[in-house]
Amino acid sequence: KQAVNPGGESLIVTRISILACGIAQMLLSAVFLSWPIMAAERVVFAGQSGVNALVAQVGIEKGFFEDQGIEIEHQMSRSGRASIDAVASGHADFGVATSPPLLAAIDRDLPLVIVALLSHGYSGKLIASNEYNELQHLEDFKGKTIGVQVGTGVHTVFQMAIDRIGLADSDFDIRNVRVQDMPAAMQGGEFDAVLGWEPGMRRIVEVGYGTEVVSVEDFERLADVTAPFVLFTTRRSVAERPEMVQQFIVAWAESQRYAWAEREDSIRHLRALLGDAFSHFDDKQLTELTYIYKYDRTVLSEADIDDIRNTGDFLFTRGRIATRPDLDTVINNAFAERAEQLLR
Repeated sequence: KQAVNPGGESLIVTRISILACGIAQMLLSAVFLSWPIMAAERVVFAGQSGVNALVAQVGIEKGFFEDQGIEIEHQMSRSGRASIDAVASGHADFGVATSPPLLAAIDRDLPLVIVALLSHGYSGKLIASNEYNELQHLEDFKGKTIGVQVGTGVHTVFQMAIDRIGLADSDFDIRNVRVQDMPAAMQGGEFDAVLGWEPGMRRIVEVGYGTEVVSVEDFERLADVTAPFVLFTTRRSVAERPEMVQQFIVAWAESQRYAWAEREDSIRHLRALLGDAFSHFDDKQLTELTYIYKYDRTVLSEADIDDIRNTGDFLFTRGRIATRPDLDTVINNAFAERAEQLLR
């Protein structure tokens, strides 16, 4: 006669069931232990030197990329064009740039696509020489010699701003000069004003070679821009390695959130990367320089998309690109949208 448990089942049956479950668990454990561990996905990121390296560096130091199965190699270049060239040539998987040089590259049939935002916010400032530091408006500088790094996003926004007030480059004496060379040029009296970004502009003001007369906020208002700084990859990566792209952007979004919320720790990681290049700035100054840009979203907003559309139209009308960009192929917001959903 079989013993019966309070539920009415045979204890023999119950014991057999327990034994079967135990054997099944052992077998599953054996399967998982013998299953090959997937190697981390190796990804090369062609970033830019300076404060724009913040998000990638935070993601590396806090382990966000590693958590997503990404083994990231962080390469830093001196410009958006260099980042574009690295990705387009297959030497890197992702890069960052402002929209004007990226749209120009896509117009040359380079198979690149925007997949997320790095930051938004214009960075250009007009610094007037001491001789002209009482001038306050762009139109006041008609006929003056202005140093600009020609072809950059900062230059394009300047062109869009003066276009809205009925002026063009030809109304000024525009000279091409690298931003890193602007402090020495202003010391030598080569320009009546320079248009550039930090930290070079701060250096000019601090040593007494010029005065800020048109601010970041002035340019954003005059040109009506959000100035998106975007993350891009290749169409091939999107088509053939969508899982990798998604993993990277999840880590990217998490890195942005941390960098935006935990500024003191994030600046510590950034300083460790930059080394002597920014050693003359204390933490407060470096924080101010870094957070000129806003790292508060991963998905491109409608305003960002409008900005890119307007920039494309402007480049087209100026003959700098041959066709108006098709934003349906230029921008793919799906990965960033999914990343933000996963992190809610």
